Amino acid sequence: MFRADIAFMGADAVDLDGNTYADDLQLVNLDRRMAANAARVIVVADSSKFGRTGMCRIFGSETTA
Repeated sequence: MFRADIAFMGADAVDLDGNTYADDLQLVNLDRRMAANAARVIVVADSSKFGRTGMCRIFGSETTA
């Protein structure tokens, strides 16, 4: 099992509610597991990703890791 103090995670899209999305189902499963095993999660995305949605929701704005 992986453990991390901080997990830096990319996103293909971030909607207006802060939910993050990816277009690769295998990546979503890995991201969810990594977020669950990290003390802190930081989402990294450029401005073109904001206000959009994607195929698979990684986690929502209410998620704390």
